[in-house]
Amino acid sequence: MARQQNNIWKRIQQAEGKALAGLKHVQFVNGRAVNSEDDLCAFMVQWWDQIWPDRKQDLIHIPNEGSGSKKRGADLKKIGVRSGVPDYIVCKNGQPVGWIEVKFGNNTLEASQKEFRDRCKQNGVYWAEVRSFDQFKQTLQKWGLYDPEIDKLKFFQLPKQQNPIDIRKIFKR
Repeated sequence: MARQQNNIWKRIQQAEGKALAGLKHVQFVNGRAVNSEDDLCAFMVQWWDQIWPDRKQDLIHIPNEGSGSKKRGADLKKIGVRSGVPDYIVCKNGQPVGWIEVKFGNNTLEASQKEFRDRCKQNGVYWAEVRSFDQFKQTLQKWGLYDPEIDKLKFFQLPKQQNPIDIRKIFKR
């Protein structure tokens, strides 16, 4: 029994260590803690969808994450998944504008990602590495896709008000 409790305690300590390790690179976006690449990506997409609800299809995630079995990986390669391709392609009204690679914490670009970046830059194609939400917005601004003075108004815009209700019509006498 004591050995089992000892193992449980070790597992709890390991879990706490992992949780604390994840907090080394915590960021705060609009008061919300973001402590992983997935969290950052989710916030970027949520923000994009709120700013441009009619242009949701202009921010496209490329699912190149290496997860799953070897068979699944082989199947994905057959249908065109490529190493080094960035996380997002950004468009404007369906026209591709540039690529965004999202990194978080101490993550660095892999060789295939550097090769893709260099190829983009040689051909005059926009490519950016983003490590924070602010860098994401700055990249969009640099590419001419986001103007904070114009687009933030969309974010804070109140929904269109309907015609006022005439209470006399409801309570006719």
